[in-house]
Amino acid sequence: MGLFGSSDPAVQQEKLIEKEAKGEEKNLKHVIKEVSKAEKDAHKAAKAESHSHHVLEKAAKEEEKIASKLNNITHKHDSAVSKQNAAANELKAKEDAKQRAEATLQQKKAQLDELQRSHSTNEAVRAEKLNELHKPAQGNALRDGALDQHYAQQGHGGSGPNSTASPVGTVGSTNANNVGVAGQQHPTSAPVDNSFAQQPAGVHQPPIAQQHDPSFAHANQPPAFGNNAPIGGQQNFAGVGSGAPPTHPVEGNRAL
Repeated sequence: MGLFGSSDPAVQQEKLIEKEAKGEEKNLKHVIKEVSKAEKDAHKAAKAESHSHHVLEKAAKEEEKIASKLNNITHKHDSAVSKQNAAANELKAKEDAKQRAEATLQQKKAQLDELQRSHSTNEAVRAEKLNELHKPAQGNALRDGALDQHYAQQGHGGSGPNSTASPVGTVGSTNANNVGVAGQQHPTSAPVDNSFAQQPAGVHQPPIAQQHDPSFAHANQPPAFGNNAPIGGQQNFAGVGSGAPPTHPVEGNRAL
């Protein structure tokens, strides 16, 4: 046997085979460990992949849910925007209508004020015209009543049944001595001609023209006292007036 082992080729061949077998066995064990580790890694990766799929599905569902909510919210938002625009347009229309109504109101108020002022002015003018129209008639009635009173005090009476004692439409009657008795006076604008009425002898009656002459009436009108004064267009003397009996003394059938 040599210094470095046997020199027998068979022994050396056997040692080489044993060494090769040990090397292969060692490599095999190492590869087995690596495969086992790779299997574990692959299983872990598969599990992670499955988890990722689950997460993805969950995320997809959440996204779908949120997308649905977003669609609803978007629809609600669009509807809200439409309602807001409609409300804004309606507000603008109402504001315009309010402005027009206020302008119309101010115009109508101005027209009413103008009409009221015009009406007041016209009423005053009409009242003044009516007063001017009534003044001559009232003055003539007072003058005619004063003349009738004057002639009645002088003993002038009616001329017969249903004769008039004044030129202003007084309807009355006379007694046996031609003394006018109480009658009803009716206002009228047409004077009655008494120029042909029966008068006592010796009594002068002025013509009709002078009876209705304002200057003659004022110049020859006697003062009116007591019940002989004109009251509201009616005279309280015998034969003329409101229908009341004479208030001055009567002797026989002749008025004093």
